[in-house]
Amino acid sequence: MQSKKMKFKLTLTLLLLVNFTSFAGTYYVNINATGTNNGSTWENAFNNLQSALSNAFFGDEIWVATGSYKASDVNDRSISFVMKNGVHVYGGFAGTEAYINQRNIPANPTTLSGDIGAPGDNSDNSKNIIKIENINSPLIIDGFRIFSGYDETSSGEGSGAYINNNTGSINFMNCIFYNNYTYYKGGAVFIRYSNVLFDNCKFVYNSNYNYGGGAIYSANVSNSSIQITGSVFSGNNSRSGGAIIFDGDLLRIDRTLITNNTATSGSIIQVSDADVFTISNSIIAGNLIESNYSASVISSYSIAQNSSNLINVTLCHNRNNSSTTPSDEAIHKSNSPYNIYNCIIYGNTKSDVNAQINSGNNVVNSIVEDGYSAGVNILNTDPIFINPALLSSAPIDVSSFDYSLQFSSPGINAGDNSLVSAFGFDYLNNTRIQQGTVDLGAIESPFAVSTNDINLNKNSVFIFDNNSNKIRFKNYEKLNAANIKIYNINGEVVLNRKITGNEILLDYSRGIYIIEIENQKPEKIVLINNHY
Repeated sequence: MQSKKMKFKLTLTLLLLVNFTSFAGTYYVNINATGTNNGSTWENAFNNLQSALSNAFFGDEIWVATGSYKASDVNDRSISFVMKNGVHVYGGFAGTEAYINQRNIPANPTTLSGDIGAPGDNSDNSKNIIKIENINSPLIIDGFRIFSGYDETSSGEGSGAYINNNTGSINFMNCIFYNNYTYYKGGAVFIRYSNVLFDNCKFVYNSNYNYGGGAIYSANVSNSSIQITGSVFSGNNSRSGGAIIFDGDLLRIDRTLITNNTATSGSIIQVSDADVFTISNSIIAGNLIESNYSASVISSYSIAQNSSNLINVTLCHNRNNSSTTPSDEAIHKSNSPYNIYNCIIYGNTKSDVNAQINSGNNVVNSIVEDGYSAGVNILNTDPIFINPALLSSAPIDVSSFDYSLQFSSPGINAGDNSLVSAFGFDYLNNTRIQQGTVDLGAIESPFAVSTNDINLNKNSVFIFDNNSNKIRFKNYEKLNAANIKIYNINGEVVLNRKITGNEILLDYSRGIYIIEIENQKPEKIVLINNHY
C-alpha cells in the first residue's frame, strides 16, 4: 500500500506535468507588429525572432510572419539564431492565421538573413545564421529562406546552418538555402553527429572554397544520417562535393533534382564512406566537373558491401571540361560496387576508356550509353526524352527541360519491379509503377505496351497510353492502310477499319481488349480509364 508521502510525490509530479503541458503554447513574431511586443498574439507579436527564442520553452511553437529577420542588430557576426530543445519554428505566415495549415509559404517569404552589416557586403555577414546543438528531441524548422551567411575564416563551417551533436532528429521542411558561403566546409550546411531530414528544400548558389560541400558537408566519421526528399540542388559549387560531401551512417536522396552544380577538382556528390547510400527517383543533369582526376558526377569510396545504390535515377548530360580526357567515369566507385537498377546513364562526358560507369559494379535493367558488358539487360540506345538539355550547355539548370520519356522510348516498361518495392512514387510524385511494369529513369510514363512485349518494348508496333485512351503507332508509315480490328472480352468486334493516322482513340468502356493489326501478332490491352 502506498504511503501518504509517496502519494504526495506522485500527485506533485503529475501536477507539474499537467501544468507544463498546459503552459506550452505559441509565440508569434512579426517584424511589422505594433502591439505590446510580447509574442502573445499576432497583434502583439515580437518584432524579432531572438525574443521568441529567448522566451520559448520545451513544447512551444514559434510562428513567424513574412519579413526579413537578422540574428544580430549590432552587427555581431558571431551571433546566431540558436534553436532550443523541443521548440518548433515555422515561417511563411501572413500574420493573421489561426491554424498552421492556413499558411501560404511562397506568398509570404520569411527570411533569416545573414546580411547584418552593410547591405550587399558579405564580409560583415553572420558567420552562422542558425546553430543547432545538443538537441535531444525532434526539432522542426519549416518555411524559411536562409540567405547570405558568410564565413571566410579558415575554420568556417555551415554558414546557413551549423548542426552538431544532436540525438533528436532535425527536420528542415519547405526551406531555401541561398547564397551562403564558407571557406572550410559546407557552404550552406555543416552536419556532425546528427540525424537530419530535408524535405521539399532548395539549395541554390551556395559555395565552399577549401575542403568541400558546396551545399552540404557531413563531417568525417560523423555517425550522421541525412535524408533528402523532394528537394533541389542548383548552382552550388566547391572544390569537391559541388553539391554534397558525405561521411556517416546513412545518406538517402529521393525525388530530388541535382543540376547546374560545379566541382572544380572533385565530384558533384562525393561519399567518403556510408553504411547506406541510396539515390532513387532523381534527376542528376547539367552539372559541370572541371578536373581530369577524381572527378565524377557521383563517387563512392564506401567499403561496406551493398552500401551504394542508384535506383531509377536519370543521370544525363553532365559535362567534364578538363583539357584532357578525364580518367574517371560519370559514376565511379573505389571500393565496394554500386547496385545500379532501372537507371538511365546517358550523354555524360565519357572517360578515357569510353565509359559512363567504371568496371566492377552491379548494373541491371538500365540504359547505359556504350553499354556495360558485365551488366544484365543493358540497353545501349537513346532513351528518347521529351526535351533534354545538351551536354555542351552544362553547367545549366535543367528544371525547364523535360526528362520524361516519349511514347517511343525503349525505357518504357523495361525495368524490374522487384528492384523498386520500397518506392511508391517517381520524381514527379506519380505512382512509381504504372501499366504493370516500372519504367527506366526517374519519371514514370503513362504509356503501356502490350503484354506480349511488356519487358523490353522491342516488338510491339504500338504504345497504349491509358491516361488518354489512345493507341499510338511507333512506325505509322509502315502501318498506313493496314487493317486494324479490336475485340472486346466477349469476342465482339468494336472496331474494324484501315489505319489512317498515327493514333487511335479508344472510346470504350473499361475492360480487356484484343488488338489485331494486319500481319502482326494479336496483342492484349487493359482499358482502365473511361473519360469519354
